[in-house]
Amino acid sequence: MKDLLPSLREAKVSGNRDLEITGIEYDSRRVTPGNLFVAIKGEKTDGHLYIPQALKRGALAVVCQLPRDSLPREEGGTSALGGVAHILVPDTREALAMLSAAFYSHPQKDLEVFGITGTNGKTTTAFLLKSILEGAGERVGLLTTVGYSWGEESIVATHTTPESKDLQEILWKMKGAGVTKVAMEVSSHSLEMKRTCGVDFRGAVFTNLTQDHLDFHKDMDSYFKAKLKLFEGLEASSFAVLNSDDPRSTEILKVLQVHHLTYGLKGSSQISASEIKLSHQGTSFVLSTPKWKEKVDLQLLGEFNIYNALAAAGVAYSLDCPGEQIAFGLGSLKNVPGRAERVDCGQVFTVLVDYAHTPEALRGIIKLARSVCKRRIITVFGCGGDRDRAKRPLMGKIASELSDLTIVTSDHPRSEDPKRIMADILKGIPAGREVLKIPDRKEAIREGLGLAKEGDGVIIAGKGHEDYQLVGDEIKRFSDKEIAENFLR
Repeated sequence: MKDLLPSLREAKVSGNRDLEITGIEYDSRRVTPGNLFVAIKGEKTDGHLYIPQALKRGALAVVCQLPRDSLPREEGGTSALGGVAHILVPDTREALAMLSAAFYSHPQKDLEVFGITGTNGKTTTAFLLKSILEGAGERVGLLTTVGYSWGEESIVATHTTPESKDLQEILWKMKGAGVTKVAMEVSSHSLEMKRTCGVDFRGAVFTNLTQDHLDFHKDMDSYFKAKLKLFEGLEASSFAVLNSDDPRSTEILKVLQVHHLTYGLKGSSQISASEIKLSHQGTSFVLSTPKWKEKVDLQLLGEFNIYNALAAAGVAYSLDCPGEQIAFGLGSLKNVPGRAERVDCGQVFTVLVDYAHTPEALRGIIKLARSVCKRRIITVFGCGGDRDRAKRPLMGKIASELSDLTIVTSDHPRSEDPKRIMADILKGIPAGREVLKIPDRKEAIREGLGLAKEGDGVIIAGKGHEDYQLVGDEIKRFSDKEIAENFLR
């Protein structure tokens, strides 16, 4: 343990420092004998309350923010710690990140990690960057909302960005598997909760900022300040790639101390697209950089995927990848799970499953469908429970104004009544718009598909790649794509 302690700031240690630590844990249920337990405060509970359980499971040391005599006690009033080592720190989240980095021998030092932050487009940008780099012969790790993967290994994502201990363990495994570069989504939650502390990013991307997560951040400025932390923490040798069409990029530039590139479709950007052609089969454009131009044929649909492609190209350009290599990598990606994903069972209309769960993302996927479908647009969507309520009427307004028929349904209701969530959505829908209210999401999807005719487009929005639905404390098996396929076959 004494080898790990230098990674902590302002740590006060009591007890044996010469312990042989077998692992680090922040979840008392996962503690095994010989572990060091770090008590962190979560959104729903406080790890300090579970120190006695961690000790019963064999923890040899505890890192926490409470003095020894303030910790939870056993029945009868005796100290739960006993003679166990106690490490007092001002911030256990930071401590968990730094201890984990040290325990796994700082794997990121042998990896080039690229962090992608923003409200929309993070996942697709990460997949596109991976495709470019793999085409160049690199072994690439991927950390996204869809999952964490490298080589033949794949882990279901519990968070967009893993908790710091899990992140360092995954990076360590990636390094051991010969990975050289990592494309990684960096969420605002992870930055606020210091999950990425200890990771030196080689490059950072800002995609955009639109309304989301205000249940957590409270207002847009707080949400942006969380994103800004990624750029404030960049080392001098790093670089940044910014969407110049988003006004928040100007604010990032004010604090940026590293080399940067801008990308966009409006005004002047260093990475841009021209001669754009959108179709139901894909997207083509000419990619322009300060040094060269190259024709790109994307298999992905829509204008928003041009932005994602430009962001990925900006990172690759910063790494001196040749233009042909970048164009090949961008064009090689067939699809991203749950991101404008086509469901094709031979039907005469278009079906798109998409993760859109913010106002702007919903606007983007409906505009995409409108550009490739000849007739009506039917949008099936809901909003998540226990999340930002302010965006619900906004999404209702956008869906109803841009679609010919809106079917309001349930998403992940969590602890909320689905009908109450739907009522919030309906507040934003103007009178006279065609709307159906179907709380059962499976029935809503079936109704949308059943009403579709030749040339129509059906959008199933909100859950994308997810194969579950959170109802109360229950996790139910539920895949929008599978339900659509089963109906269409």
